[in-house]
Amino acid sequence: MEEKKKRKINIIDIIVILVILAAIAVVGVKLAGDKVQDAVSSKVNCYAEVEIYDVKSSIEEEVKRQGLVGERIVSGNSYMNATVEKVWFEAQNPADDLKPEMNKMVVLIKTQVAEGTASPAVGSQELRAGKDYIVKTQTFEMTGTVRYVELGNYTK
Repeated sequence: MEEKKKRKINIIDIIVILVILAAIAVVGVKLAGDKVQDAVSSKVNCYAEVEIYDVKSSIEEEVKRQGLVGERIVSGNSYMNATVEKVWFEAQNPADDLKPEMNKMVVLIKTQVAEGTASPAVGSQELRAGKDYIVKTQTFEMTGTVRYVELGNYTK
């Protein structure tokens, strides 16, 4: 009698279990494939210069007071693996008498991206020359335009 109560695993049960596991694996790769690829691939430094126009002198003073160099970049409500490496100010247009108090602020951002990536990015923002970019730290946020991107060493 006790032998009849024991259930034997047959080949069909094993095949069904393997098919279910394979389906779960395929869905997992589809959902997390890019993140897994980024996590296991080798990384390379990526630098981007973002220029922000029409910076009033009061904002310039506040940026200098805060000392943004070393601050981590924020995306949404999370810190990213990116930092402000350097901040400097340039004359916006010396011939422009309409906005003599305005300067252009340039922010150098450093992050690491997967080597050979087609779309370097910080969070959801791609780093491509000509694209708008929101420079956001814990205490600062302004929108600028990416003017320069370099993978590897910063040589500019």
